[in-house]
Amino acid sequence: MAILLALGASFVWGLTNFFGGVEARRLPLLTMLLVSQAVGFSVIALVVAVRGVSAPDAETLAIAAGAGVVSAIALGAMFRALAIGKFGVVMPIIASSATIPVLFAIVRGERPSAIQVVGIIAVMVGVAVVARGPGGPGTGAGKGREGVALALVAVVLIGLVLIGLDRAAEQDAYWAVFVLRLATFSSLLTAALVAAHLPLANSRRVGMLALVGFLDIAGFILFAVATTKGFLSVVVVLGSLYPVATMAVARLRLGERLSPTQRVGAVVTLAAVVLVIAG
Repeated sequence: MAILLALGASFVWGLTNFFGGVEARRLPLLTMLLVSQAVGFSVIALVVAVRGVSAPDAETLAIAAGAGVVSAIALGAMFRALAIGKFGVVMPIIASSATIPVLFAIVRGERPSAIQVVGIIAVMVGVAVVARGPGGPGTGAGKGREGVALALVAVVLIGLVLIGLDRAAEQDAYWAVFVLRLATFSSLLTAALVAAHLPLANSRRVGMLALVGFLDIAGFILFAVATTKGFLSVVVVLGSLYPVATMAVARLRLGERLSPTQRVGAVVTLAAVVLVIAG
């Protein structure tokens, strides 16, 4: 059951990134993020209300809230990268964010295994290889470089979010996700008010953005439940495979192609991420 739930979360997150990336090419980034996050926040708020479990301590809530603020910036960087670059280039880079918690643990004094050391080196090599190409169909070298740079920024920020979420979820995963999403949505709403930009989208686009928000939070719920059904190490590895789903859908729906070298880099990066997490 844990394996099925984790794979389900990975697939759902993969669809989230694909559809969210497509919408980011059609709509203002802030519009896409604010509407989709509003839907996701509403869903997790309902889940928390139905469960009726009391909130964790103030320190845990503060950590989740901090992670949520960082998440707002991370989502902006990731979906902007997807909007101007190839999914097959951006997503393997984004996948390397899963190595940040491992690096954080090493900095704090933990000793990595030999497999993890090999994996970390391979991640850096794979990212460098996959990034050597145009950012996306019809985009110039400048936008390609911008997409890669934004993806690398997102990697660091998503890694920090994962560290905060892991800490906050120790008491209750659902409350952690709820507070994180509340902070993310509040940050995006504040940005919209400061920019005097109210998100406008036609009904068809709103429906798609609602789907993105629902899929995103559904992935979190599947992942949270999976961690209660089996070994966390297995769940984390399987849950980190979402770039494969995004790249596969992009290949089928958009006919997106990578150069042979980039394909090798993508495979190396994804395999290396699994090594680091599993190690």
